[in-house]
This record gives sequence, structure tokens and C-alpha cells, in this order.
Amino acid sequence: MNRNTHAILSFLVVALGVVGCASSDPESATVASLEAAPDGCLSLGPVTLAEFPQGFQVHGVAGDTALMFAVQPSDAPGIHPGVHVAHRTLGVVLPDVVAPPEGWATPLSVLVENYTRLPLAGSQGTLLVLDAGVTPANIGMAPARLYRYSYRYRPSSGLTTSLLETHLLPLGPSGIIYPGEPALLPGGRVAVPDTLVGSIWVSDSHLENWTMALVDPRLAANVAPPISGVGRDASGHISPYTYAAPPAVPGLPPGWGLYPGIHSIVYTDRTHEACFPVTASPGGIYCIALSSLLSTSIPPNAKSDAIRVLVPPTPGVSDLTDGVAYDRYAPTSPWLYWQRAPADTAGGGFNTLRRVHLVTGEIQVVASDNEIFSWANEIAILPPLIDGSPFTTVLSSVGQQYNNPEVNFAITTPSYFSPSPMPITVVRR
Repeated sequence: MNRNTHAILSFLVVALGVVGCASSDPESATVASLEAAPDGCLSLGPVTLAEFPQGFQVHGVAGDTALMFAVQPSDAPGIHPGVHVAHRTLGVVLPDVVAPPEGWATPLSVLVENYTRLPLAGSQGTLLVLDAGVTPANIGMAPARLYRYSYRYRPSSGLTTSLLETHLLPLGPSGIIYPGEPALLPGGRVAVPDTLVGSIWVSDSHLENWTMALVDPRLAANVAPPISGVGRDASGHISPYTYAAPPAVPGLPPGWGLYPGIHSIVYTDRTHEACFPVTASPGGIYCIALSSLLSTSIPPNAKSDAIRVLVPPTPGVSDLTDGVAYDRYAPTSPWLYWQRAPADTAGGGFNTLRRVHLVTGEIQVVASDNEIFSWANEIAILPPLIDGSPFTTVLSSVGQQYNNPEVNFAITTPSYFSPSPMPITVVRR
């Protein structure tokens, strides 16, 4: 079944509210979706809604009812870093988000702050785009930047984007050394993790003043051996790869490198918590009550007892996880979603999207795939096309990070496959 057929069926699934059982085979999942879904069936997908013709790493993703955004952090053959845009239901590629005056350094993440539907599958709203400010080789040499953009799309006039604000994040050692995926907090505040130190920084409602809210050594970066996995190569075929993270200090065994601590963070309406994964082994997914995170009466390094373990550190399940997401369009939902990055032996040989019940701790496999999924750096929840829909739509980044020599020190030249897909998985809540 070709990708265009998948896109058409995926649109019908979202629009009509049909959903099938989870499957490692996207084609059989699509066939299942055409039948009535019995109790216990979870999801359809992944299916591709849009494709960018070039091959590149997608780090951050976001979207609304009309648009999907894909953040490219590094140069790739024939295309420079930026924030690419595609139409969610038509699949057409639209103009990129306009670059800031100083240009992109290493854009990492994009968040849709708010949006409004416009007639004929249009939309308008504001975006936050996080740029690390430096390339990974120059970590800690310049402050990260948080940009606020406005955007507007109408089929008759196309897409326009405008830079509204630029905010410099505090720089280490008394600030953020290297940022991870930020989160929107109630009251217009934003939380940004430091992937190296294992800290969380929180802004005021104007994004101007930042304070360290939490730091814990369990959440810091750590060294680990190279990863042996499987994924799509430049020819599009699934083949073995070796991923070696950036070397941390001299004297490590060959291939050993530094893996992030907290890579991303998300706010959960159901439990009023901030939740975050730790990428470095042994991993784990943790949460802290928002009231505790924001408390100024407790020092940041004394909040460890307030952190709860949502998913225990478990190789193959909660380690090497980059992206987490919560459905803010269904604030009573009890599910937190996460996607492990590599398809390695510990993870069963597949790229897997899971969810965990915030109250009971129950874990469910949502989708497992290697044909479309490929090293998810971040994931995001798209708003429903039909208000009141009982389904959650998860947009995954196709990071193919193992094909990027800027961050995979086991290779020297890029080997991206193309086109670069934008896959969704539709999940019954």
C-alpha cells in the first residue's frame, strides 16, 4: 500500500472516528481500521500524512487542525536547517517559517501556543521555536533562543509567518548549557530542561526572567556504549546501524559517548504535573507536581523527594527515550505518551510508541514500526479535526539521527533516506 493511500485512509480515520487495533504492520492496521473496533483495540498507524521531498533529520514536530511543522536542526544535502511546514489534510508542502534575522543555529523544537481555525482548512496562531544557539560541537558557547512567531494560512492566500519576539535563555554554568524540548505551563510560563545538568528552568509569563526550578543528579547526562540498531538507510531499506553519541571525556572505551539526561518535558492537566524522560541509561520517566516545581520556598536541589517515578528505569522500555507528549486538547485524559528512539535488541528490534496511565501506571504499546518510524526525537499531539472526538492523534518526528554525522560519531557522511515523512498514530482514549 503506497503512502498516498495511507494518507487518504488516515484522514478518513481522523475525520470519521474509525480506529483499529495496534499492529507492527501499518497495512494490516489500516485494513483493521475499516472494521468495527472491539474493546481493547487501541490505535491505527503509523500512517504518513505528508512528505518532504528531501532527506533530513526531523527533531521537533507540532501542528494544529490545518498545518504540521517539522524542525530540521542540521544541514542536509540540498537543504538547510529550518522549520518546514506541510498541510495536515492535503499533504502539500508549504513555505518554511521565516528565519530570524541572525539565521538558524540549531533549531530543535516547536510548540503551537494557540491557534484558531479558519474557513476551508485554514488556521492562524502563534508558535514558540527553540534554537540551541550553537551547533552540538560548540555546546555552551552561546545562549539558547526562544522565538515567538505568528502564522496565518488560508488556501487562497497561502502561508505567512512573522517573528514577534526573541528571548535569550540564561547561559551556563549559572544557566542552561544545552536545552531540551520545552513545555507550555499554565499562566503563559514555559519550562525548559537542561539535558546535561539534569535541571529544569522556568520562565515568567513574559518569557523574560528565568529561574532554575529543579536539579537532580538522577536526571543528568551520562556516558554509555554505542547503540546497535536497525533503521532505514539512504536507499530506504532497513539495515543495521551503529550510533555513537558525542564523546564526553578522553579515555572512554571506543564508541562510548554522552547521552542526554532530561530530553523533554510536558505538562499534564489530569494530574497537574510536569513529566519528563531521562534518555541516558537506565532511563525512566518521572513527574513532579507543578506546585512543587514552582515552589520558591524549597531550593531546586532539595526537590528530589517530590519527584515520583512514573515508569521505572527499564532498558528497552524507558531508556533512550527522547520525546513525551500529553493530549492538552483532552485535559481529562489519563495517558502520557512516549516513544523510544532506537530500534535495538533491548527494544525488541522496533521503534515503539507507548503510553502510560498517569494514575495506575498501566503501560500499553500503541504502535511498533520500522518502515515509517525512525528514531523519534520528539512527539506531539495534534488537535482533533472534529471537536469532541474520543481519539488522540500523535505526530512523531522521523529523526533518523543515526544517519546524521553531526551527532552520530560512528559515521562521517550523511546518509538520509528520502522523502522525509510526517507520520501520525490515532489512538482511542
